[in-house]
Amino acid sequence: METNIVEVENFVQQSEERRVSAFTW
Repeated sequence: METNIVEVENFVQQSEERRVSAFTW
């Protein structure tokens, strides 16, 4: 099985953005 690196990167980016937004809040 091949893992979708793009999906993983997108997921990480979203989680990071959420963390930053929550932290800024």
